[in-house]
Amino acid sequence: MIDLQLPWLEVFSGIAGISLLGALFPKRKPDSPEARMRFLEEKYGEFKEDFPELKDITVEQFLDLRDKEKFVLIDVRAPEEREISIIPGAITPEVFEENQNQYEGHTAVTYCTAGYRSGKFAQKLEERNLPVRNLMGGVIAWALAGQKFQDSGGDCKRVHVFNKTWNILSEEYEAVW
Repeated sequence: MIDLQLPWLEVFSGIAGISLLGALFPKRKPDSPEARMRFLEEKYGEFKEDFPELKDITVEQFLDLRDKEKFVLIDVRAPEEREISIIPGAITPEVFEENQNQYEGHTAVTYCTAGYRSGKFAQKLEERNLPVRNLMGGVIAWALAGQKFQDSGGDCKRVHVFNKTWNILSEEYEAVW
């Protein structure tokens, strides 16, 4: 009997936050804002199965609450992704860990491209009893909501979307992968 278990496939799928079939045979890019958001919500729902107890926050909820409550945005993407752009005011996980006392009384809001990697990081913070929320849909949801990004030169419209499958941004943004 041949063992068809492919641990590398599980690792790839977990890291990428997509199935291998989705990467090889992506469906047509959703063409309306509503369809793009539905696609993102569907994928996030699949991710959520790996951290069902974790509390989420939508872009709209975050925008409504950011001036009323204390938050710290944590961008858990890889350095090369953050070099393209970040959500204004975000810090890295390393900066958060090194200066954790500075953020006492703040709720950590973690994000990545679509929410999988940030959900896993948020889970670790939650295990340490830190107040945390995962930004549903990550930078893609942020862009679909028409929000600003920054790079080393200031405001920008470039967004790292991980790979071609995740290029569901509106035309006003430039997707990079």
